[in-house]
Amino acid sequence: MEIIKRIRCNNNYYIDKEGANAIKGFLMLLIVLGHNHLLAPSQGVLFHYLYSFHLVCFFILPYFYNKKLSCTWTNIKSLIRRLLTPYTVFFIFCLLVSFIIIHIQHKSFFDIVKGYIIGSPYTLRNAVGFVFLWFLPSFFSFSLMRIIGEKFKWIKIILLLLSISTCFISFSTEEFLKNLLPIGIMFAIKFYWIGWACFYLIKYSQKFIYIWIIGFVLITYLFWNNHITDALSHLMPIFAFCSIVAILPRLKNTLLIEIGHYSLGIYLIHVFLLSFMERIVPNNIVGGLISYFSSLLLAYIIVKIIYRIKLDKLIFPR
Repeated sequence: MEIIKRIRCNNNYYIDKEGANAIKGFLMLLIVLGHNHLLAPSQGVLFHYLYSFHLVCFFILPYFYNKKLSCTWTNIKSLIRRLLTPYTVFFIFCLLVSFIIIHIQHKSFFDIVKGYIIGSPYTLRNAVGFVFLWFLPSFFSFSLMRIIGEKFKWIKIILLLLSISTCFISFSTEEFLKNLLPIGIMFAIKFYWIGWACFYLIKYSQKFIYIWIIGFVLITYLFWNNHITDALSHLMPIFAFCSIVAILPRLKNTLLIEIGHYSLGIYLIHVFLLSFMERIVPNNIVGGLISYFSSLLLAYIIVKIIYRIKLDKLIFPR
């Protein structure tokens, strides 16, 4: 395996930029599929299966970056620019779309402010009619926790203990905390231990890396046959990410790398295109495939145009 040979030779366990973009591109294909209500109905097995791991893997990936961000005000400001700027821009855009095009009647100005500050799927739906924006504030809080935890080991231990404890709270308690804590803190805490565990599992399983694929296939079988347990559901993203790492050399192609490079823009734009396409295509698998590929392609083209005319400096600042 190319990537494992490279890892062993360098005596580290990190993924290079090209590999990271390939993983992002692959995950983005799954995310667009999960948002496609014709191919993955919201109450169907495929929908719940994809949501059990695809976005969580984005929270795992930074643990494998070779460049570690130090806890400085410069890096914190960089996180704010890169994550909260597009969050704010698309929050306003979603608000305008829901008010002007979809004609959603908002409850109050308080609901809009609450939706922005809390950033949970529920509060965002109440505020702007869309839920997909939850990823940005949650990833911001997650990234902030990681750089603080790297500087202060005692904080890292506390965060790991808090994160592991989320596996044992009830669904209602988890939802209450998601809708109470600001800037997606509950999601950030929930996913914190998963990336840490994934890194060390891959680090110590190089000689039998393919076993993760076998485990993932087994959990997938149990999931699709409704035999999944709570414990296994918590392990789903770990097995999924480790399996992706195992097949990474086969994922490192130009298409996935390109999609991964523009993954944030594609993620934020494709939802609107999918919503439009699903209104005009046939309500069947063929229509779902048409809306899937067309929304993905158009989102990519729009993002490329944004970068070509330099609007990325305003929408996706680095």
